[in-house]
Amino acid sequence: MRIVKGLISTISFLTIIPVNSSSIEEIAYYSYFFPLVGAIIGLISGLLGTIFSLFLPKLLVGLLTLFCLLIITGLHHLDGVLDLGDAIIFKGNKDEKLRILHDKHHGIGGLFSLYIALSMSLILITLINNILISLIIAEIFAKLSILLVSFMGRPCEFGIGRIFIMKFREKKYRNIILGSLLPLATTLINLKIFIIFISIIIFSIFWTNALHKIFGCINGDMLGCTNEFSRIICLLLLFLMRF
Repeated sequence: MRIVKGLISTISFLTIIPVNSSSIEEIAYYSYFFPLVGAIIGLISGLLGTIFSLFLPKLLVGLLTLFCLLIITGLHHLDGVLDLGDAIIFKGNKDEKLRILHDKHHGIGGLFSLYIALSMSLILITLINNILISLIIAEIFAKLSILLVSFMGRPCEFGIGRIFIMKFREKKYRNIILGSLLPLATTLINLKIFIIFISIIIFSIFWTNALHKIFGCINGDMLGCTNEFSRIICLLLLFLMRF
């Protein structure tokens, strides 16, 4: 069945699970599955974290859980954090910043951004109470944020990100509506999750506008970075609300 093949392709794209390989156009077409795949990623890493918590100290649990989460996702989005960090601190016009964004060498801006992202993730995963549910929720809404930025963003003139966004926008209303169903369903569990839902929408709007002002467009690195920042925001809110 075609829709099942689309789900399997999305799982293969967002994780290291070798179930199928598909074109970026097909991934974008079935991108409404992103939050569902996020739930699967959160479930696997959360279960491992729960098992670790049975016999290990909290800091080590957080470290191993974050490691598993990053390995499951194939470290896909960390490259975006590195590239974006370098480009943002570079003093130049939009075209020059985009050139830095595609430079394969990483400087202090990228390394600092990566350090902040990983440190914040580690601290929050260590501090949250229900590691399983929290990671499922965080991954669902991190993937929703990618869809929101793709929906609102103006694609750059070249790169895989442009192919993804352009294909996504062919069915953008279908993708964003179907992609929002699972996140919306989770808000029925607890009012606190509805606050996260609204917060991610607000963050995605401001984040997209900021990227447009700095770079003039959205590319794949920015979408990957969106995932990492959105997960951190979700985990922070879950911690602050004592979920």
